[in-house]
Amino acid sequence: MKARIRSKMSENIRNLKDLLVRRRQLMGMRTKELNRQGIMGKGRLAASYRRLLKQLDKEITWVNQQIDKSIDNESEWAERKALLSTVLGVGNVLIYTLLGDLPELGTLNNKKIAAFSRFAPINRDSGRSKCERRIQGGKSTIRVIL
Repeated sequence: MKARIRSKMSENIRNLKDLLVRRRQLMGMRTKELNRQGIMGKGRLAASYRRLLKQLDKEITWVNQQIDKSIDNESEWAERKALLSTVLGVGNVLIYTLLGDLPELGTLNNKKIAAFSRFAPINRDSGRSKCERRIQGGKSTIRVIL
């Protein structure tokens, strides 16, 4: 077997990917707290939920600022961010996700990107059997954000 040769990831890109993961974790915690607040947030516990949500919002804001700084320090990603931000309806969250989780964007054609990230339905046919087409596997974080 021949191993694929991959370029070494810079420290800034590694940091950026870690920040993206942390942002996803914080957003998950925020969603859970909002759900809990909706169920039990009346009465004595309301202040506790508000305090925690306020702190999570501050942390998310800080992570977003760190992500912006890291992207600005990486010239290739800064160019891609500028290009992606010109597309109508594309915001920072989608830009962060595409840059971090789909670095192949811009190097592969549209069909290869769709197949690689599993946006295109995959058939599971065998002989005369025609099964339902499904989208599964690949980069689920990108599909969730989109």
